[in-house]
Amino acid sequence: MSGVSGSIMVGISSSLKGVERMLNIKSNAFTYEGRFLLACLSTGFSPRVLLLGTSQLLLGAQLRSLKNPDDCIGCCVSASEAIDILRIDHPGLVVISDYSSNLIFQDVINYVSENCTQTRTIVFVENLDLNYLPQSADSIIAEKDTILPENPILQGLMALVSNATYRSPSIEALIAESASYCDILPDNRVFLSLRDRQLLSGYLLGLTNKQMAERLNLSPRTIQTYSGKLLQKLGVNNRQKALIAALKIGFSRFEKWF
Repeated sequence: MSGVSGSIMVGISSSLKGVERMLNIKSNAFTYEGRFLLACLSTGFSPRVLLLGTSQLLLGAQLRSLKNPDDCIGCCVSASEAIDILRIDHPGLVVISDYSSNLIFQDVINYVSENCTQTRTIVFVENLDLNYLPQSADSIIAEKDTILPENPILQGLMALVSNATYRSPSIEALIAESASYCDILPDNRVFLSLRDRQLLSGYLLGLTNKQMAERLNLSPRTIQTYSGKLLQKLGVNNRQKALIAALKIGFSRFEKWF
């Protein structure tokens, strides 16, 4: 292994451990870090991180959790601090914790979306209220979802590396219940909705549109419409390619509806 590759692997591992530890998450380290590492190496994604939090005490704990502090380019409690850093340096990740307590961090998300094309934002939301949901963040994870067996943190990180977006189950359910909230996605990102994941599960099992329609209590024409939109979203023209494309962007959680 070359010195450069070794440094990249150490940096990615350290950053990932920091994100995991700051949330007090216990997970399978080999699977958790290995999959993310391979994804980073294959895409050239940078493991460096900018931490945003509500207090210096919180940020200090997050920084100490990093095995290699050099992976962190800054710890900020205000949007202006973070934007000043981002004007000079563009990390791979901007991690925002406890978003509900500091809505001014939306300015950071907006700045990243408009000015930092290689930087991705991952936001952890404590308060499940539409008024506290960030706009245009790449990954949004409800803190209550971090203990789920499908590992939303890994799902969110894999989406970022793959230039896709992610919403954890509680966030997605909250958005689905609202008729007024508009989940504005960053440019050139792919977000797989609950219906998309249901269709992918049906594709995996080889079900016809009629069979999926019967099991989801929808009409075959509706399934056909949803399916056409999914193929277009993934930039493919058949089901097999859709499954391959979904796996390439880090998607691995198929809904068990069938």
